[in-house]
Amino acid sequence: MSQPENLTLGDVADILPDPFVVVDKDGSILFLNARARSALLEGDTATDNVKDLFGEPTEAVERFLTMCSRNLQPVPGKFSIQREDGSIDEYLIRGGRVRRGDVDAIGLNFHDKSKAGENERFRVLNETIDRLRLEIKARKHVEAVLEAEKQTLACVISGQPLPVAMKLLAEALEKQADGLLVSILLLEDGTRLRHAAAPSLPDHYTNAIDGLEIGPDVGSCGTAAFTRLTTIAVDIMQDPRWEPFRDLAESANVRACWSTPIISSGGDVLGTLAMYYRVPRAPSDDELRLIANSAYVAGIVIEKYRSQEALAELLERERQLRERAEFENNAKDEFLAMLGHELRNPLSAIANAAFALEAKNDADDAVRKLYKIVVNETTLLKRILDDLLDISRLSQGKLKLRREPVALDKFVDELETAMRSAYPERPVQFEIRGEPGVVHADASRLRQSVQNLLDNAIKYSVQGDEVRFRLDAADDRILIQVSDTGQGIEPELLSTIFEPFVQADRSIERTASGLGLGLALVKRFTEMHGGEIDVASGGPGCGSTFTLTLPRSEAEVAAVDVEPALLSANVTRGPCKILVVEDNTNARDGLCELLKLWGHKVYAAADGKEALDVFRSERPQVALVDIGLPLIDGYEVATAVRKESGNGDIKLVALTGYGQESDRKRAIDAGFDTHIVKPAHIKDLIAVLGEPDGATSAPRA
Repeated sequence: MSQPENLTLGDVADILPDPFVVVDKDGSILFLNARARSALLEGDTATDNVKDLFGEPTEAVERFLTMCSRNLQPVPGKFSIQREDGSIDEYLIRGGRVRRGDVDAIGLNFHDKSKAGENERFRVLNETIDRLRLEIKARKHVEAVLEAEKQTLACVISGQPLPVAMKLLAEALEKQADGLLVSILLLEDGTRLRHAAAPSLPDHYTNAIDGLEIGPDVGSCGTAAFTRLTTIAVDIMQDPRWEPFRDLAESANVRACWSTPIISSGGDVLGTLAMYYRVPRAPSDDELRLIANSAYVAGIVIEKYRSQEALAELLERERQLRERAEFENNAKDEFLAMLGHELRNPLSAIANAAFALEAKNDADDAVRKLYKIVVNETTLLKRILDDLLDISRLSQGKLKLRREPVALDKFVDELETAMRSAYPERPVQFEIRGEPGVVHADASRLRQSVQNLLDNAIKYSVQGDEVRFRLDAADDRILIQVSDTGQGIEPELLSTIFEPFVQADRSIERTASGLGLGLALVKRFTEMHGGEIDVASGGPGCGSTFTLTLPRSEAEVAAVDVEPALLSANVTRGPCKILVVEDNTNARDGLCELLKLWGHKVYAAADGKEALDVFRSERPQVALVDIGLPLIDGYEVATAVRKESGNGDIKLVALTGYGQESDRKRAIDAGFDTHIVKPAHIKDLIAVLGEPDGATSAPRA
């Protein structure tokens, strides 16, 4: 049966059993079909505007026409027409936008209400139900996607791998439609797609597309990732972009694929999310929204995972760096401790030999001068080594003060004696103002600080320059000043002089040198005591004054009689039997010779076992014991001696190259009375053994 050609709107409208009218947005009538002319118009009545037909207010008709002009779907309405005889006909009208030539118009389809009856109401009800069903379905899709987002994010946060989270999301999406198969691919290096999840696709298919290089005509997913646009293949077997993959798709029994790119918050392509079907089909508007929303959720999950992964990598890197830093710090500590020990042993041998030669007192002035050079330079090396180890421990917070009441008058007396011994040709003027009393301090560190200031004053001055020490005592503070009339300090150096390794101009000749650590230690020790250190100088050639201020509370000024820290054991008087335990032959022989020259009876042992044998056979009164001994170390020797002799029969002195606070504490805990760091100075030995009696006196260097 042939079809009519050039069928017009009028031809179609005239076939309709109901009145049909076409109007513009203002209501002007553009067309009426035959049924409209007979049913709506009476006799010769004519009208140009549909508003004139209805009995309703003009505003109501205009609102209805406006709604119809905005919708392609029919908009229902109810209007009445009043006849000339006074009767009223009611019509159900459905209006929507139509095209009349080149003009957008409104088509109005009239149904006589008296004839529509239950069928019309049933039809309208069905349309309403259909719309509600679609809205409910769309809302369920949204809720399902939100729930999938929640579950996958929880999966990532809990530490699950990203493929597990992607599989969970894909499975949640597949439940939204019958026959739906979901695939999620991740973009690698901006060029290739890698399999992330495809719970319902066969393994041979996912393995084949794993590593797929993206491009403008590479299936649905490769094209979507390349173009950054949703790519729809309604029928894979007919889509030219799928030509290289048709056999693969056929083997996996998939015929439709809709793929959309997964975009990051920064606009980068993260991968693709694809929906497959086993039959050819195009997506509806709802399905397009579903795939877009799902890709958005996938992007959130991927970015969250990668943020977690980056954070975990950062934390792991930080942990590794921290462990490495701790290892290096520990290695440095061990190295410095070993360095100190290894350097102190030869220094001790040199110092002991020099002290012994000087004590023989049988050389001419030239030889004695050489002895003194050796002694003084050995003492300087020991001080440099002590400063280096102290600054290292301070920087790590490992150096602690051992604070106790210190009688300042005795402190100054000992300081003056030490300076006369160290610098017999350079007199220092000592002055005390007020009642010195007692300060609560670490005597050793306080002595080290003031000694450093005095050493600097002598170091940066020459014979004939004045060096002064003054102590001012008040109820709330102690003020110590060390001044000289020597080299002075350049103005630009004053602000940094207490920083480590800062020194005066090296081009200026001076009598001694160092590492530039002494003043840094003075500042740090002073601050650890709660005090302050300041410096003033008129410039080069004008000398300098260092002022150290220490606080003291009422408890700190209590009148108590305190021995210096080094004299924790009672000083031995007169010649006695001394055991020297030292595995370094040169250090042992030099110390033994010095003690013999002082009038003592001396025994020697090269290891811990031999030391215990000598102790049991000879019962010495004093034992100078090295710690790092063969067979049995010095701690074990002290513990064994204390166990056998008690506390009063022998004085045990740890004479060791290990000088950290932990080493001192361990020595005291093991039973030693005191702890001396190598090389021992004459004043250290005198502090333990007392001034030597007999024909040979102790040297004063």
